[in-house]
Amino acid sequence: MAETRGRRRKKKQQSEYFFDYSLLFIVLFLLGFGLIMIYSASSYEAYDSYGDAAYYMKKQLIANIIGLVFMMVIANIPYTFWERFATLGYVVSMILIFLVKTPLGITSHGATRWIGIPHTGFNLQPAEVAKLCMILFLASLVCKMGKSVRTMKGFFTMMAAPLPIAASVYLITDNLSSAIIIMGIAVLMVFVQTPVYKKFIIMGGSVLAAAGLLVVAVVQLGDKIGGKFRLARIQAWLNPESQAQDKGFQTLQALYAIGSGGIWGKGLGQSMQKLSFCPRHRTT
Repeated sequence: MAETRGRRRKKKQQSEYFFDYSLLFIVLFLLGFGLIMIYSASSYEAYDSYGDAAYYMKKQLIANIIGLVFMMVIANIPYTFWERFATLGYVVSMILIFLVKTPLGITSHGATRWIGIPHTGFNLQPAEVAKLCMILFLASLVCKMGKSVRTMKGFFTMMAAPLPIAASVYLITDNLSSAIIIMGIAVLMVFVQTPVYKKFIIMGGSVLAAAGLLVVAVVQLGDKIGGKFRLARIQAWLNPESQAQDKGFQTLQALYAIGSGGIWGKGLGQSMQKLSFCPRHRTT
């Protein structure tokens, strides 16, 4: 009897301290690949502006190292520890989003989506914090709901939970893409938990149909779109030549790059489009 209990305890400890080395390899590979791509895309501008072709890559490398240190620390903390912060993270996310409208809000390239951290020189995007906190909150909610999450009531509960955050991100920071991602997180978590995929097939079909109708509407509206920049972007995507020096510029440069490099490309660092043809070689 004692031997059986010992085996169970050992098995439980092994399951609690399981480390996914395949996931670690994927993360390290993506980080390394990303550094190479940053160097390839930004080396010309970096050398022209700072005299160091690897300037932006070095900055990203420092960020990667800091991130890996935090990852290793957090990976050694039992995941159950974070459950107590689920609701707090939800509330903090909402507060940070509203802080964008205070004097702490930072405007860049016509968008006010960041808050400045006083006396540090760093900016924080509340939408990114909200994504992380939403994963934690929804994971906690799934654990509490158990199998009831597979019911229609559980499904709508999971969909309703991120709505206030997603709506705030869209209405306050005017960040539609992050709002869609936050809702998508909820959909994916329910999808993983639910063995019945019928409702997701219907949902996916509805989204594709709505997207198709939107594209048709944009084509029909034409020049009547005016200041609705998101619809104007779709129009520029459909006909980039009509706005070659404005919203269609990025699309045209991508087409030139594909046409020049073909399927296999021109080789690492040999692209022509990075030679002052890209609107932005990096993001901040």
